[in-house]
Amino acid sequence: DRDIMEKERVVVTQWRELAPLLNDCMAQGVDVTIPVTGTSMLPLLREGRDRVVLTRADTAALKKGDIPLYRRRNGQFVLHRVAAAAPGEYTMLGDAQTRLETGIRPEQILAVVKGIYREGTYHDCTGRGCRFYGKVWLALRAVRPVFLRLYQGVVRIGRKQV
Repeated sequence: DRDIMEKERVVVTQWRELAPLLNDCMAQGVDVTIPVTGTSMLPLLREGRDRVVLTRADTAALKKGDIPLYRRRNGQFVLHRVAAAAPGEYTMLGDAQTRLETGIRPEQILAVVKGIYREGTYHDCTGRGCRFYGKVWLALRAVRPVFLRLYQGVVRIGRKQV
């Protein structure tokens, strides 16, 4: 894995250009690793530190706690956690958010996170630890603002000590 990571080439592109390639890879069963951007999945996923491994999503099997990549009706690509699943519709929630996003249709889902590379170490998102984290974090939705403020404070303190 480390040799592969060191030989990687970085290509900068826009999501609208990447989407057809991602769709082709998913259709062929090829996993794709992308860097995390944005802050909506803090504290789990952090921009500049983490990369996610995306795999083909079986939308009939997606369940609460899974992290799919989906495309909003406005064209924006989003990586959020499934907060609820009903036939033909999902409710999503970013880990750093408290407002639910309803009405996500299966055809909007492009892929699902299979694993996370954090500082070069792979973490399987299909295992018990990751699934437990997702369930706990969803259950703590009402008190997330408190946890997120604490997290941000710890990060600030850590930066000052470096």
